[in-house]
Amino acid sequence: MILPINFKHQALAAEFAELRTRNPALYAMTAAAALWVWHEYRQHTTVTSIYRPDDTDSVHAHWRGVDVRVYHPGRWPADPNATIRREEEEGWSEEAAREVALWLERAFDYDGSESHDVSITHGEGMNRHVHLQLGPWSTR
Repeated sequence: MILPINFKHQALAAEFAELRTRNPALYAMTAAAALWVWHEYRQHTTVTSIYRPDDTDSVHAHWRGVDVRVYHPGRWPADPNATIRREEEEGWSEEAAREVALWLERAFDYDGSESHDVSITHGEGMNRHVHLQLGPWSTR
């Protein structure tokens, strides 16, 4: 099956493939979120970050986080009526990000203790993104 997922840069495609063995639950959750958003909103998923080994205080240093772009029309500030010009610029709408978070929170939990959300939308403007995360002992 071809997933409706784009990558900010090609190195992320290789990291996403490696995520299948490093954290199969997070890979499955990301794939499920991408398919859900495509089914409900016909929006592609653009992965912007997976593995950041130098960010030692982050789940990204441990293969436990994936960032997904939330589209912001300000990516093309010179054109107020801008449309997405390249697939790697696509992202989820605010509504899709909000709704998929509700769906993911019912389907997954971070570490079995409900101590953390599995989907967090944060950042401002062109840095706005959904942070998907699962702990080392994810259940469900």
